[in-house]
Amino acid sequence: MTGDEKYLGDIARPRTAGPGESSGGDIGAAVAILASEQGETRAHLQELRDQLGDVLQDLHKLDQRTGDIPALESKIAALADALDKLVRSDDDDSDTRPRDLAHIAPEDREQVLGDLVAWVRDVLFVGWPWAAASLAPCWLEHPDIVNGVLWLRAAYAAAYDTAGARPHAAADWHRWLDDVMATAERRTEGCPEDGSHAVPPAPRDDSERLRAVVRRDAFVKLHRFREYLRPGAPYPPDVVQAAREEWDKAAAAVGLTEDAYNLLAELHRLAPYTQNGAPYPPEDITAARARYSEITRSGAVTQEDYRTFVAALARVRPGT
Repeated sequence: MTGDEKYLGDIARPRTAGPGESSGGDIGAAVAILASEQGETRAHLQELRDQLGDVLQDLHKLDQRTGDIPALESKIAALADALDKLVRSDDDDSDTRPRDLAHIAPEDREQVLGDLVAWVRDVLFVGWPWAAASLAPCWLEHPDIVNGVLWLRAAYAAAYDTAGARPHAAADWHRWLDDVMATAERRTEGCPEDGSHAVPPAPRDDSERLRAVVRRDAFVKLHRFREYLRPGAPYPPDVVQAAREEWDKAAAAVGLTEDAYNLLAELHRLAPYTQNGAPYPPEDITAARARYSEITRSGAVTQEDYRTFVAALARVRPGT
């Protein structure tokens, strides 16, 4: 066996000649196959080389960007310091921070309002004398006007008393001065000129109204979920069970039992029979009125509950 035959293996080894055939391997064909495979291998190597070049280029770009990180960190730190100084400056500059009566402690109110009166006298009326005609002496009796003047003083400080004041702040001050003075003049035009002034009424407390609204909305839920609980309702068991759970939660929220709800529903059904001129047989009217009176006298439900029950019914839309 020649050296080429050893290298090429079986593809070049002579095969047994058949009848009428000559023996000997086709070494030339084997060499052609190897040459083709070698070309493909070189192509793959070139592709890998190109990909490696791209990776090296990306790494170079990444290295350049990484080199910029320290400089970027320095800029961020500088911005953070500047922002911190700005925040501290705003915290320290209480003159430019708007305040209202709700944010002034009762024990500080006399001092704060005394300073405000002095500012009105020494700054506002001196620089803008016309404001004295708009700001009536009773302005301290009007909390909304007091809040407006407190705001004006803060705007004035921002426009004229701070190191960073700019012309636009002064422009804002003049515009707001006109607005606050116009409001003050309108609010005090009916006040007596002799100095007497009615004591402002106590602020209205809507807590009771809120309680009524919450209770009514709970009754709305009761009405809606009750539809799923009526006998023979065509709903799947899981839907009925979910409705039962929601109904129980809504009832518990308003302290209502199912028996009490049923009594309210019965009162609502009987109510038409209690009206004068009700178009029902006399015996039905008599029985209905007797039952209606029995329920209301029992104390099991209240008139407030019944009014809420009816008001909630008016808010239940069909199909909801």
